[in-house]
Amino acid sequence: MDWAAVQMSPAFGFSVVGLVIVFGPLIAERLRLPGLLGLLAFGAIIGPNMLDVLPRFIGLQAVGSIGVLYLIFRSRCGSPGPSVPRCGSRRPGVPFATEAVSELTAMQVLKRGICVAYTLNNPCVIRLEPPLIISEGEVRKAVETLDASLSESTRLLAMPA
Repeated sequence: MDWAAVQMSPAFGFSVVGLVIVFGPLIAERLRLPGLLGLLAFGAIIGPNMLDVLPRFIGLQAVGSIGVLYLIFRSRCGSPGPSVPRCGSRRPGVPFATEAVSELTAMQVLKRGICVAYTLNNPCVIRLEPPLIISEGEVRKAVETLDASLSESTRLLAMPA
């Protein structure tokens, strides 16, 4: 069996894609990079512009379409991640997938009377600006306001243009 026949084989194509999906994020995270960056890097390496490992693999277009849908979903999903990063000034920050989502959410939070600001080094993170002395009730109100703002931002982003 020659190399061209191997490349056309669906088993080979799905094996290569599976290896990229499994090991791309692992290697990227080992290098302290986001796992998604590993997927993108390995996709570029095996793609037609570099090694062209899968030139005639029919399933690659479907896998690529699923990847694009995943990226769109991640960029449109404005919910904060599982961890809340802390800034050097000890104010809690909320990360967002894109700058547009963070701007929209910040606008919604400000409209509801809670003071927020962008971090200087990352416009995708908004920082809550609580006073030095804050009560438990005020913290609850801030969390409820942030939740309502996220819901409103998600609703606005889901509307067709």
